[in-house]
Amino acid sequence: MTKDKDMFNKLQQEQRDLDASYRQSIQNKKEHEARDQDQATGVKGVTVCKSKTCTNSLYKWTSSRDPRYCADCL
Repeated sequence: MTKDKDMFNKLQQEQRDLDASYRQSIQNKKEHEARDQDQATGVKGVTVCKSKTCTNSLYKWTSSRDPRYCADCL
């Protein structure tokens, strides 16, 4: 009985790992497609702060710690 239960638990864990791997690969694919689309349209980076509550332009106002955010946010 214990051997069967251990085997079942092992298979369950393997299935969870496979599912997590599949979800991660789908997310990676979406990010890759978005990056390819940005490159195809000629977008050379972010022009507006990435903060959800900020709409500042990044032109001459980028943060020294993270160039995706404006100097006000970081």
